[in-house]
Amino acid sequence: MTTRQTRRPGSGRSAAPRALAAVLLLALAAGCSASDPGADDGIEGVATGSADEGGGGEHAHHEAELTELYSGYWDALVALENSGELDPSLFDGIAASQVAEQELTRVRSYAEAGLHRSGEPRVGNVTVTVDGEAARVESCVSEEDWPMVDGETVLPDVIPEELRAPHPHGVTATLTEEGSWLIDGTLPAEEATLSCP
Repeated sequence: MTTRQTRRPGSGRSAAPRALAAVLLLALAAGCSASDPGADDGIEGVATGSADEGGGGEHAHHEAELTELYSGYWDALVALENSGELDPSLFDGIAASQVAEQELTRVRSYAEAGLHRSGEPRVGNVTVTVDGEAARVESCVSEEDWPMVDGETVLPDVIPEELRAPHPHGVTATLTEEGSWLIDGTLPAEEATLSCP
């Protein structure tokens, strides 16, 4: 994925206040993460059990769809944060409007300050749990290779340590009337059932 840079408003400003603002924003968004470096190949994961044990092949089909949806979700997040362009259409067919708005709101402040991110995070140990028309997808994410950038300058140590280390991230999804899955929420870190090494 190529990184597009945004213009820096107020180029006479010091990077320190921007970096501090970014730290605060990222600390508040500790539950949010990113994309698989091999996102084009799909995210590798482990499917877990379901309350609907009679699903058979249909259950496996839903797990595959949800893994692909999750990969698309993180592709959208990386595109959003790397470009700095607040484009809600990135989430079309992937996430409900309230989830898209939540992500846009989270990124808006540092995007407007001319900051963006570069690279991609690492996502692994993806687990999918399907219960009828509801699902939960969790993974371990490391943002070590996804730094904050001001212009072309990487801002070291702006991403908090708890986000650089592998940490759990999760989303919920619902099966729509059209028969496709849509991410309808993000899970607080404390609700994660996954342990990350």
